[in-house]
Amino acid sequence: MKHYVTVDCGTTNTRVFLVSAGEIRLTKKIALGARACRNDKTGYSRALGRAIREVISDGGLTEADVTRILASGMITSELGLAPLAHLLSPAGIAELKAGMVELELAEVSPIPFAFVRGVRNDSEELSQRDMMRGEETELMGLSEGGEESFLLMGSHSKLVSTDSLGRISGIHTLMTGELIEAVASDTVLKEAVNLYDSELSEADLFEGYDLCESLGLGEALFKVRVASVAEGATAERAYGLYMGIMLHGDAECIRREGVRSLCIGGNERLATAIALLLDSKLGIRVRRIGKDEAETAVARGLVRIYEYKRG
Repeated sequence: MKHYVTVDCGTTNTRVFLVSAGEIRLTKKIALGARACRNDKTGYSRALGRAIREVISDGGLTEADVTRILASGMITSELGLAPLAHLLSPAGIAELKAGMVELELAEVSPIPFAFVRGVRNDSEELSQRDMMRGEETELMGLSEGGEESFLLMGSHSKLVSTDSLGRISGIHTLMTGELIEAVASDTVLKEAVNLYDSELSEADLFEGYDLCESLGLGEALFKVRVASVAEGATAERAYGLYMGIMLHGDAECIRREGVRSLCIGGNERLATAIALLLDSKLGIRVRRIGKDEAETAVARGLVRIYEYKRG
């Protein structure tokens, strides 16, 4: 039986999984990601090493039992522990496997690491250039092959398309998740918008979307404060308006790309809101990726890529 530890490093969090014979047995979450690594690589290395040791020990194993530590995401960026160049699209499982890099990170663990590179589009036009780290692996854990479109919601959401061979061909990054946090925390809207304890009202969500459609982002956002101060809007209403406004650009990107159906995963609150907008406002067919499926996709993708054999 083969045992792997997988590492999914994002911008703000890292997830460590123990995978045995293709089955995910244990997981640990570290509230540290590439941002923390950029500021303190030693501290991040220690935290990651501790989480790796814990999942191995909790699984009743020793380090000698683990075949490899498989890792992807922002850990391979210039902010991470193992900076690696992107692969060029189109890239599927064969290309991702061929591009894996094995390294030893003794400061983290004595177990060898195998890293999956990110993927980027290359073009003379800036508007057509984009890149990803981690989502390529997530897709390999979600995709059934062939032409598909995925929207993976998070700090930096990704609209990704695959070609007839299941290779990543189109990438669009949307910073909406990070912007939602920043605007709600550090602007005049901080007293009006509660991102974490408010229920989502569909009516207010759609109204916010329409406000952004007619007024543009800047003016529409100030209407959230107007609603709060002049109308005495509830936290629920302010939250719904805010989310509708902030997600308008994501919906517009999807419409512009001509997507008629897609799978949506990632952050639950963002995914729920954008799915409602796409279905009701744009008539786009949506399949929600289940929470468990989404949270374990990178771990499954890492193992699938590492064990892939051509032909």
